[in-house]
Amino acid sequence: MACAATLDAADLDRLLTSLPREFAVGALGDDRFVAGPAGGFVVRAASDDLQRDAYELLQVTGATRVALSDHLPWVPFLDPLLVSPTAGPHHHDDVTVVPVDLLVDVLRDGHQPLDPATMDRIFVLLAERRLEPAWALIGWSGERMGPCSSSDPPPASTWPSTTSAATALPSS
Repeated sequence: MACAATLDAADLDRLLTSLPREFAVGALGDDRFVAGPAGGFVVRAASDDLQRDAYELLQVTGATRVALSDHLPWVPFLDPLLVSPTAGPHHHDDVTVVPVDLLVDVLRDGHQPLDPATMDRIFVLLAERRLEPAWALIGWSGERMGPCSSSDPPPASTWPSTTSAATALPSS
C-alpha cells in the first residue's frame, strides 16, 4: 500500500483483484465499478478533498446507473464508496466512506438485512415520531400496533416484525 496518509487506484486494484471470481470489476480512470452477489458499488480512493471526491463519485455513479439501464431490464442500486486509508472520523452525507481495511468485507457482505430487533425499534421510532425529520408510521390501526405512548413504549416483543408487517398491513 501507499503510505498511510494516501491511497490510490493501484492500492484499490490490489484489493479488488483479490475478490472471488463471481465479482466483476471495471476501471474508469481512478474509479472502480464492482458488481457481485452483495450488490453494485462504484469505488474511489479518497483524497484530501472529500467534498470534490464525493461530488465526482456521485456523478460517475449516476452515469453508470444510466448506462446499465440501457442494457438491463432492472438496474441494481449502486452504492458510491469513498475508500479512506484510515479508520478515522471520515464522514460525508452523500456517500459512504469506508476504511480500506473494511473494503473487501463491505463488498462481500453488501447490505445487511434488518433483523427483527432493529425492525421493532424502527416501528417504535416511527410510531412515536422520534426521528428527525418527524416521519410518521402509516398503515397501522391502533389494535395492530398495541398501546403506544412516548412515555411508556411497549416492549419490542409486542411490535410487529418484518414478517408480520408484510402480512398485517392493510391492503389498498
